Amino acid sequence: MSGASSLIESFRSAFYADDISSQIELYNKIEQEDRGKFLEVQEFQKFLENMEEYESCNQLLHSDKFQVVTEAEDIKIESTGSGNDFYTRSTVIIPSGVFETLAVLYETDLLGNWVSSIRGSEVLLQPSRFRKLLRYHFSFPWPVSDRECILEFCGIPIHDEAAVIILMKNAKGEKYLGTELPSRREMTQLIVPMGCLYLQILSPQRTKVVFCVNASANITFIPNWLCNFASKHIMYYMMQALRDKIVNFKGSVYEERVTEKKDTYDYIMNMIREYLDSQGE
Repeated sequence: MSGASSLIESFRSAFYADDISSQIELYNKIEQEDRGKFLEVQEFQKFLENMEEYESCNQLLHSDKFQVVTEAEDIKIESTGSGNDFYTRSTVIIPSGVFETLAVLYETDLLGNWVSSIRGSEVLLQPSRFRKLLRYHFSFPWPVSDRECILEFCGIPIHDEAAVIILMKNAKGEKYLGTELPSRREMTQLIVPMGCLYLQILSPQRTKVVFCVNASANITFIPNWLCNFASKHIMYYMMQALRDKIVNFKGSVYEERVTEKKDTYDYIMNMIREYLDSQGE
């Protein structure tokens, strides 16, 4: 096996194992090679996409250009921009541990439990523990018709911040990691060029969640400013609902999922323990 082929196979293994440290290490080696050989490798292409999205989301998470819309009961809603470049940043402090918080956010097919506009969801593909592709059916009040959205998710740990970031965006093209995407339904698409969920451990029983998103319901007959106004206020109630699901984790469908997916959640719990143990040294 040639050096390039060996690097490609090693990169693929790290990619599907969600080993971001090894992916970055291998990326640095690839940069010393003829990079053109690797640009046709779909996993490497997706890694480059994700790293670019990570940088963009990280800038939004820490940007000082957002203006506070409302702040109450440990929830803060901020916004910036206008038109198609309108962003909301929603922060909630949750009096629960990071494991319960991660469990609720990991079950992306259950987003409808705290995002009231979601009427249905379908997992289309899950190539690794922290990569998913889902189809959502959104139902909005009159005069807006239903919307469809096919989203890809990617989770990345950020050890030096005691945090995890979940990247999200519309799936583009006809394939996702080599798998044909299903045909879009005959309804208008909800546009999500970029978004992320950021979870940070503040203490063993205190977690911060930040939801930052640029989204458009693709409505031509309602002014952008009115759609954006509605979005800002919807986000407050959405973050309230998210906190409620996490605080009431015990006995919920999320706790059932933890039992059903023992291997996955054992893996997540071990990651959390390793981090906490390293902080105690």
